[in-house]
Amino acid sequence: MKNTVIITVFFLMVFCAASAQAQYTYWIAYTNTTGAPNMTNSVAITSLSDGNNIWIDYDHDGVAEDEFLDVADGAGVSRSQAPVTGTKIISDLPLQATYHFGRHDDGGAYEDSSLQYGVLAERSVGDEYYLPIAFNNYSVMAVSDGTAINYDTNNDGTPDDTFNLNEGEAHRFSGVAGAHLWANGDFYIVAANHPPDCWDTTSAFPVLPVRVLGNHYTAPPQHPFNHYSSDDQSGVYIVAAQDGLTVNIDTSSQLMDAGDVWYYQTALEAEIISDGPIFVAYLSRIYGEDHWDHIYRNWDFAFALAPASLMVQKLYTRGGSTVQGSPQRRFFIASHADNNQVDFECVDGSGSHTMTLNEGESYTLDESDPTITCWVAATMRVTASAPIHASNSYRGWWASISERTYGSAYLGLFCNCSLDDQCDDGLWCSGVETCVDCQCVDGQQPCPVDDGLWCNGGESCNEDNQECFVTDPPCPDDGMFCTGVENCDEESDECLPFTDPCADDGDFCNGSESCDEEGDQCVSSGTPCADNEVFCDGVETCDEENLRCLSSGNPCADDGDFCNGAESCDEELGECLHSGDPCADDGLFCNGEEYCDADTQACVTPGDPCPEDETCDEDSDRCISGNSPVDPGDEDEGWPEGKVTGGCCGCE
Repeated sequence: MKNTVIITVFFLMVFCAASAQAQYTYWIAYTNTTGAPNMTNSVAITSLSDGNNIWIDYDHDGVAEDEFLDVADGAGVSRSQAPVTGTKIISDLPLQATYHFGRHDDGGAYEDSSLQYGVLAERSVGDEYYLPIAFNNYSVMAVSDGTAINYDTNNDGTPDDTFNLNEGEAHRFSGVAGAHLWANGDFYIVAANHPPDCWDTTSAFPVLPVRVLGNHYTAPPQHPFNHYSSDDQSGVYIVAAQDGLTVNIDTSSQLMDAGDVWYYQTALEAEIISDGPIFVAYLSRIYGEDHWDHIYRNWDFAFALAPASLMVQKLYTRGGSTVQGSPQRRFFIASHADNNQVDFECVDGSGSHTMTLNEGESYTLDESDPTITCWVAATMRVTASAPIHASNSYRGWWASISERTYGSAYLGLFCNCSLDDQCDDGLWCSGVETCVDCQCVDGQQPCPVDDGLWCNGGESCNEDNQECFVTDPPCPDDGMFCTGVENCDEESDECLPFTDPCADDGDFCNGSESCDEEGDQCVSSGTPCADNEVFCDGVETCDEENLRCLSSGNPCADDGDFCNGAESCDEELGECLHSGDPCADDGLFCNGEEYCDADTQACVTPGDPCPEDETCDEDSDRCISGNSPVDPGDEDEGWPEGKVTGGCCGCE
């Protein structure tokens, strides 16, 4: 190779709307470790939006060695070191990156000593792949710990090997065309092919997971070359990801099952269409004589063709020219939509061009095209109104002989959609789907979603009639107060017997409980110890502790007052009676008048009522003084009529 300048082509990840809060992760899953002299690993990174923040963590330990803040749209970053396998790039907004391996001096021959591949975003990888071609340096890399990757070479469902990897760890192997790989988590695969000295048969590309594959691809025409003696063996390698597929290329057709590989040789632009998911890799291979060493070698470059889910609408690319031969760079785009407006603008303002492509139409640009001459010396921004397939290839020249070569396709973030209509599943019951940030978002379902609960009834949607059905709960309220609340057992999916709202409260003294349906209330019978209307047995009360009725007893108990006599109860009168003074007169005059002494609680007889000088006459109930009877109660009538008890003057 003679005085050829390497210009790294930025590899587009995607141009989808992204929020400032989103983060995007990109892993370098393969770097060349052959130790070939005067060859280096590098990665070119550029921002696709203004205000992007980018971090590079070379050993994926969570600490970024490089940090680039507020990076402008179209601006690149300067790395502090060469990338290694497992290098992790994180950005706030989408970016584009390309890994490149190649010589940085004159090799002294017309060698093929370079390769490059686009660094996919983590969201564009998956957990299942099929290999399209036999390459000697496949690399698988895990994006999370504990990833077990199964490798099945003959598609019999039994792994021939399993690679157990943690985050950022990679394993290399010589891959078999049609082999099937799957894992318990997402992982990267990069296909690389080269001898130890990397002087021929040197190429690399990312393998795409089954989940992003499509059924329509466009292969570019061959990049012109010149060798003294050569054979163009370029073409596409197609691997099916599903059984029973029909694949068509131009006028050729092939029936394919999962893991079947079809190599179709062509130097012309080609449309590849199938009725199911396929992966297509493009390989440019020129077998010819090295004019310097006079030996034969392969000059290769390869890339994965973009399925619809990974096509792009914005990219950056750069042309180039040399007096030693041309074309040095070739840029190819193809539209898969009608009325697709594509704008080409050199970022230094030196020129621009606009064209409209319909579905199936393509455009090829190199330095010989007079339409966009600024592209030869300046970076060019390409934007499209609808997704496009795009690829870029490079050939070095010396003395009009082509030599070192590499190329890549522009692959975006996994993008399921660009329009809302692309997300419509045609079902009324699933609501209206929309496309948000390249992903289909489920619509709001018009009917309540069945929550799986038996007790609240069933929810369903009738697709034929486009209407909602909601069944009543299986245990509805019967509207009766006295049957209580109807209960449903979710665990057994059955209705339970009702609970009596007026169940016995266990309280003896308030009587028995009953339900009043008319009044929607519970009624208590009241105390079981009602008044028996018998006055003389006292007041009835209820003993809750012993669950019995009690009477207070005779309300006419002895009041402790001796002087009012004995108490008794008169049921007829409903009152208490007293027997009266217990100290009644004994009918004797001479022992005095009896009375009741409240202090001593006794009857007292005061004794002789007559003075000491008189005597008491019981017969006459009188006191007698001497021989004269004296009535203690009447001093004027002390003598009995016609009776003399003593001598006196003037008596008869």
